[in-house]
Amino acid sequence: LAARADAHKEVRVLAVLAGLNYPGLSNRRVAAMAAGIGAAGTARRQTQRRLVERLGAMGPDARVFLPSLLALHDSVIRSWWVHEPVLRALQSIAPDDPRVFAAMVRALGSNGTHRRFARQTILAAGEEGRRRLIGFLETAPGRARVEGVGFLLEEGVPGSEIGHLILPALTDANARVRSRAVALLPRAGQRTDVVLPRIETLFASDAPDRWLTATQALGALSRLPGDRGPIVNLLFTAVRMPDERVRVIAVQPRLMYDGETERILPVLADLLDDSEASVRREAVDGLGELSAHDETARGHLQAALGDADESVREVARYWLKEGEEEGDVDDD
Repeated sequence: LAARADAHKEVRVLAVLAGLNYPGLSNRRVAAMAAGIGAAGTARRQTQRRLVERLGAMGPDARVFLPSLLALHDSVIRSWWVHEPVLRALQSIAPDDPRVFAAMVRALGSNGTHRRFARQTILAAGEEGRRRLIGFLETAPGRARVEGVGFLLEEGVPGSEIGHLILPALTDANARVRSRAVALLPRAGQRTDVVLPRIETLFASDAPDRWLTATQALGALSRLPGDRGPIVNLLFTAVRMPDERVRVIAVQPRLMYDGETERILPVLADLLDDSEASVRREAVDGLGELSAHDETARGHLQAALGDADESVREVARYWLKEGEEEGDVDDD
């Protein structure tokens, strides 16, 4: 009964708020709005936005609406027309609530005015805001974690101080979180031997999407200075995975070829027999990278001219022509 009374109280308050600007709003619609402050399809956008703004103007007195506003924030994360007012209302009502801070951090990965408001709010707190954000990220869920780390890196915080925070996100259940973590790897300042165990965990999974993340992460690591031997070893694992996307990406990190010709060339040659044209095409491209300094690679390019797929043959012809032109220049 107490819960029902509180719900009725919320409906009455919303009805009063709505009546300030929309006197003709029906009780049924107000009741529906109270359940989630405007669940999808229950109210006009301007009505919803005005209600949120009114709640924000009430400040801490509107704390009873915090769960509904948080739910609304999650449901309209990509809706510019109400996202910023929700963030502003949350900040006005409960600025110290961890759930509000988490919503602010997640907004850092959005576009539009709500992202700008989130950045300004965190930056306005100065060094204290930065320390709070770093502390929050230590235990933050995946999406908030990667967006927070990305924000701090953009603000000039050294990767050596916060890069470790993205490591758990590499094995997150959400593929988009993992992808964002991979994108941050080159700036994270983490040693290869610290990251590789996470990548090995992904390869040990039976989920192709996790193999894909692992291979993308290897590509990111291959662009960094340091010993590429362990990276190449795992890339050799990736090129034998049963997922076409994984094999294609595994052949792409060109920097791994430096000083690794003897190891990589037989792998690329084997991939010329792959069942997928996209993989064979990448293998021919890789052989082309090596062909300027290796006659064996050039021989494999010649063999690729007989491939059943035109796009594979075209790449082979391109590299053979490149080799001929370089030879002509050398003769001159």
